[in-house]
Amino acid sequence: MKHLRIVLFILLSVTILHSEEATTTTKALTTVSKVTPLNDSDALSTGQQFRLDSMQKEHDYELRETELRQHRGTDPQDIIGVMIPIIAIIGAFFVVWRNIDSKKALRMAMIEKGMDPSLLIDRADESSRKYGALRFGMLLAGIGLGLLVAFLIVSSSVIDGNYIPLVFISNALLFGGLGLIGYHLIANKLEAK
Repeated sequence: MKHLRIVLFILLSVTILHSEEATTTTKALTTVSKVTPLNDSDALSTGQQFRLDSMQKEHDYELRETELRQHRGTDPQDIIGVMIPIIAIIGAFFVVWRNIDSKKALRMAMIEKGMDPSLLIDRADESSRKYGALRFGMLLAGIGLGLLVAFLIVSSSVIDGNYIPLVFISNALLFGGLGLIGYHLIANKLEAK
């Protein structure tokens, strides 16, 4: 809980600093825009006048954009977009930490009861060691084939742009699963010999 408070405090500080930076930028741009224009008596060539007008329009655009950003405030989607990866990383760290901690507690309990903690070690199946490369190769081949099929589906048909990632992900998972099923069938035939 202490670490969560620290993370929230840091995020709040960054948000406040960002809003102060936007205010400072707006003040600086407003100050620059109050510069008096040149008199008509000052002779400027057409190229110089064009550059001056371009710079003034660019400055006005930046000023309007900064003012809009300041009036709009902080967009909740921006905050959510920043918080999701942070929460995911913290959650993954917490899950891994709890898993390691629970295994350690289980080992200690087994030692206290006089049991052998080596019983907890997963013994890899001999066939999984023997055919590990086949399993990995068939999985990758299935995923590659799934992505190829998804590409062909998307390029040959009219699919709404929102569903294109779904087509790629579902085909990759489907063909990857079929590759693992194929591995299982091949490994069983090889073991039966």
